[in-house]
Parts: sequence; structure tokens; C-alpha cells
Amino acid sequence: MFLLGFVSISIVLVLFAAGEAHAYLDAGSGSMLIQIILGGAAGLVVILKLFWRRILEVLGIAKQDTN
Repeated sequence: MFLLGFVSISIVLVLFAAGEAHAYLDAGSGSMLIQIILGGAAGLVVILKLFWRRILEVLGIAKQDTN
């Protein structure tokens, strides 16, 4: 819960406290941003796949393996 609050407050501060930027964004910058977002999403999918059984056990949806 602490992490969610911290992230929320950080996002609000970044959005409202950001000053004017004199920067040039070309097509390569947008492409790199899309790659970062897609790479992060792919990483989350891999993490979920690796720990899916444990997540279900913690939530009480799947039974624990007795072996």
C-alpha cells in the first residue's frame, strides 16, 4: 500500500511541478518511448508468468502443491 501511495504522489508531483522544457523530440524519441513502454509491459508479463502459481496460492485461488 505504501508503494502505491508513493508512486501516486510522485506522479502528481512530476506532472504539476514540471517546468517548461525547451527540448526537441524527433521520431526516434517517440520510437524509443514506445519501445520502453512495450519492453516494460513484456517484462511484467514474464514476471507474472513466472510467479503465477504463487500469486494464485497467496490469493487462495489455487491449492498448494504438497510435493
